[in-house]
Amino acid sequence: MQCVVLVLLVCLGCASVPSAVLDDSSAGQLASMTWLAGTWSGASPQGTWIAQYSTPDGGMILGASKGLLEGDRVFYEFEIFFVENDQVVVRPRPRGEASVVFELAYLDREGQRARF
Repeated sequence: MQCVVLVLLVCLGCASVPSAVLDDSSAGQLASMTWLAGTWSGASPQGTWIAQYSTPDGGMILGASKGLLEGDRVFYEFEIFFVENDQVVVRPRPRGEASVVFELAYLDREGQRARF
């Protein structure tokens, strides 16, 4: 469920960045992900999920999410989006535990989608 939730959250969006101000550097790519900021929620057969993401100010996006089934927490995860070795990455921490780092593979600023 954790990978599905992360993909769903990262693919959603609510605002676009004007093409005149696009910066194709890794820092610019991260800075353009302002559409991720805010609170997200959704439902699936596995329950409901709620996630909150910060703005990319300071070169980092912080996220926290949880999954609920019939009112009980069944999952939680922290996420950190940042630039490492000139690449935008996300480091999820499912259940607070260390995990692998995923590199940004695709960014569509106008469509407000990112795939890691």
